[in-house]
Amino acid sequence: MKYGKLIQRTGLAVTAVSLIAISSFSATASAASQMPISYNEWNGRQLEDGSFDHTRIIREQDHKAITLGYHSEGSWTSPEYRPSTPVNKIVASWQAQTPGQSWIETQLQVKLTTGQKSGWYTMGKWGFASTANPDGSITSPRGSVMGQEDATGSVDQDTYFANDDTFVQSYRVREVLHANGQDKPTVRQVAVTASDYTKNIETGTSATTMLGQVDLPVPMLSQYVHNNEYSQFDGGGAAWCSPTSVAMLLDYYHTGPSQQDIRDLPADPVFDTNHRVDGQVDYAAYHIFDNGYQLEDGHFDKNTGNWPYNVAYASKFGLDGSVRQYNSLRDVEGWIKKGVPVVVTLKWNNTDADTTNDLTGSSIPSTAGHLMVVRGFTANGDVIANDPATPSGDRDVRHVYNRAQFEHIWLKAKQGTVYIVKPYSVK
Repeated sequence: MKYGKLIQRTGLAVTAVSLIAISSFSATASAASQMPISYNEWNGRQLEDGSFDHTRIIREQDHKAITLGYHSEGSWTSPEYRPSTPVNKIVASWQAQTPGQSWIETQLQVKLTTGQKSGWYTMGKWGFASTANPDGSITSPRGSVMGQEDATGSVDQDTYFANDDTFVQSYRVREVLHANGQDKPTVRQVAVTASDYTKNIETGTSATTMLGQVDLPVPMLSQYVHNNEYSQFDGGGAAWCSPTSVAMLLDYYHTGPSQQDIRDLPADPVFDTNHRVDGQVDYAAYHIFDNGYQLEDGHFDKNTGNWPYNVAYASKFGLDGSVRQYNSLRDVEGWIKKGVPVVVTLKWNNTDADTTNDLTGSSIPSTAGHLMVVRGFTANGDVIANDPATPSGDRDVRHVYNRAQFEHIWLKAKQGTVYIVKPYSVK
């Protein structure tokens, strides 16, 4: 039996801030969970260690990147990477430019502790472009591949899971680049977060590292402002927690789509009636949706919660984006102190008899899967968040959540998954 994925999808310079009484982050902090986590990325000089098939390294602004040579298709394959301990869950993310209709495909091959190797799994096909068709439908080269499994494990949308009682000893990633005419994609980073979810055992709430409140000025956006807009994407804006969170990050870094980009989006009766307000959220959803995500009944959902697609979208605007995992809010505090807000994924239910999965003060009673922006912490370590699940609108998006509740539902259901989106200058 295979482990079922825990989540159900629902939908530059750092801004100068005044940080009050910032303490240094302790690397020896006790964790709220003891889950083994391995994070690795290939970029810059590390790209040269891979193998090239009709691809080459170029200089792209201040970064090295992989691109095609004289062929319309080629690949780059990483060296084998061995985490410090065996893992059973893997998520890959990437940073790429895909001009025109060019696109890339990120693949994963694992080697088990038994020595058995998998085939090459597709972890995602990515292209920034989306095309509005004459019949009103929208297509894109972007899409996950459903139904992938072999004797080692399986892929659920954007995540590889090893079979029960099976562990990965090492893995390789491969980027397959596809040109479209003269348009050639480039890839400047591939990152992988891997963990052993069977050891996701909480050891209590982490102690805060904060010595004073830090509250980054992240602009506030509510997904509910976009209710019923572009309903072909995840049923419409009320489910767009992930693109709304990413849009808030881009606003914070003073980048993102232009007003002309937003005006150029296809017509939508609700969006247009709403005068395209906060159109950066719709633009994100339009360029993030997963064209390959399929529901159990066989229908395609155009889901907007694909983790790697969201950070790839942010990276399109010159930011350093990756999917990562942490064992404690102390790690998130470290980013906040650097001026970097963090998107987290979690779920809660305030309506059932189980009080251990509550989130007091939330604007909605429950969710099977949700993302929001952690913008800061109070002096006692409670979480200050821009929660896009705020039906009353943008002005009420800022929430303060109890640290113990927040950390528990983030670790228990989502194994500490986050989006890190930052300027390259911040390490």
